[in-house]
Amino acid sequence: WGQVRAAAKALEEAVGGKEGLSHVVVYASDFLRTRETAEELLRSMGQSASDVYLVRALRERNFGELELTDHARYNDVWQHDSKSGEHTEFGSESAWSVRCRTTELVQRLEREWEGKAIVLVSHGDALQILQTAFKGCEVTEHRSLPHLNPAELRELKAEVQHP
Repeated sequence: WGQVRAAAKALEEAVGGKEGLSHVVVYASDFLRTRETAEELLRSMGQSASDVYLVRALRERNFGELELTDHARYNDVWQHDSKSGEHTEFGSESAWSVRCRTTELVQRLEREWEGKAIVLVSHGDALQILQTAFKGCEVTEHRSLPHLNPAELRELKAEVQHP
């Protein structure tokens, strides 16, 4: 949990100290590992682990028939992504679909939690693809953006536009 504790410390600094942590809300995918990560983040912030909001919109991308296979096979999906954000090769969820569900969530949370810092605890592809909305680039470029490391705290600022 060292990476999560380091993220909590960085978050505390980013929001202006311990007092600022009361202005942070944490949302996570409802999958076990992200829920546990979010709960540890909250505990490390001195808050109750039960304060995490679990949402399906932050779930990992569905890789279709490649689910539960060697992760190296995901490269096959990503090759198709670079050509079309709408493809569903291998029965995978399209990059556009991921971008829509994650940006819609961010837009809703920005309205509901105005003035709060919102932390999203999710999965690699979901967050990589969400970054394209913040960067204003094509969804087909998601693999060219800086990779997110486990428990990395990355501030995203921009007007999120629905694709």
